[in-house]
Amino acid sequence: MALVAKCAFGRPTLCEIKRALQSSFHLAADVQVSTLDSRHILLLFVNHSDFVRVWLKELMVVKGFTFRFFKWTRFFKARQEAPMVSVWVSFPNLPINLYHGNFFSFVVGAVGKVLKVDGATVGCTRTVSARACVEVDVRSTPPEKIWIGGGSSGFSIKLWLSDGFPSV
Repeated sequence: MALVAKCAFGRPTLCEIKRALQSSFHLAADVQVSTLDSRHILLLFVNHSDFVRVWLKELMVVKGFTFRFFKWTRFFKARQEAPMVSVWVSFPNLPINLYHGNFFSFVVGAVGKVLKVDGATVGCTRTVSARACVEVDVRSTPPEKIWIGGGSSGFSIKLWLSDGFPSV
């Protein structure tokens, strides 16, 4: 599991970046930090939870330098924005019986790969809207709503994406 950390103008040392990652995110395992080019750092994670925690952060400031995180793919090119991003999706008025386990994962899976489910959704403490963070490809258009149920016995639910849907 790897992320690319992009810094627009200069950057601190690799040791300072690694130290900041470990202290800011309380990583459970080691992270390997290496240079891709003058603006991009490769972060290789041993622990999947550490990987997700950093990716969901989106931005981090180290010694006055701002980093943005992107999922690394084998198609990575320094001059292009990464197509895979994490986006928070809200499901307003989702029936409470769909908040749990496999039901919610199935619903969210219609949008993208589930990265994290909001704590209030897991604990059913805010049932006005269920939320999850998903991995999506910005080259494709996200659904505006999804159908829940089989055949004609079901209902559609409108989706809300955080900050709109980013474009490449």
